Amino acid sequence: MHNNLHDDNVNDSCCKCVAVYYLGETMKNLQSQRTDKMIRDAFIALLKQKDFKNITVTQIAQKAMINRQTFYCYYSDKYDLADQLTEKALGMFEELIEQRWQSIHDRISLVDFLKISQKDQQPLFGQIISEERDLFLTMLNLQVNNQSLCKKCSKV
Repeated sequence: MHNNLHDDNVNDSCCKCVAVYYLGETMKNLQSQRTDKMIRDAFIALLKQKDFKNITVTQIAQKAMINRQTFYCYYSDKYDLADQLTEKALGMFEELIEQRWQSIHDRISLVDFLKISQKDQQPLFGQIISEERDLFLTMLNLQVNNQSLCKKCSKV
C-alpha cells in the first residue's frame, strides 16, 4: 500500500513538473513575442523620424531597450526586419481582399459585409488600420532596394 501511495505522489510530482515546464515555455513565448513587438515598434518609430538608410541596428536596439545581439536573434539585419513588416502588411491586405472578394461572390453588399464582419469579429479594413495604423503608414512610404508595399500591392 505504501508503494502505491509513493507511486501516486511521484506521478503527481511529475505532472506538476510537466505543468511548470509548459508554463515556463509559455512565459518564454510571451517574452519572445513582447521583445519582437518592441523591436518592430522601435523600428516604426525611428522610420517616422528618419530615412531607412540612416537607421542602424544599434539605434533600433536602443529604442527597443534590448541589446544588439537580441535583435539578431529575431532578424538578420534591418532589411530583414523591413521585409518581414512589409510582408505582414501585405498579408493583411490580401486577407481583406480575399474576404471582400468572397463576399462579392456571395452577393453580399459592402455595407452588409462590414456589418457581418463586425458581428463575427473578422478583421476589417478599419480595424486593421486602427490597430496597425503606424505599420501601414510607415510601410507604405518605406523604400528598400526600390521595393515598397505600394509596389508589392500592385502585384496582388
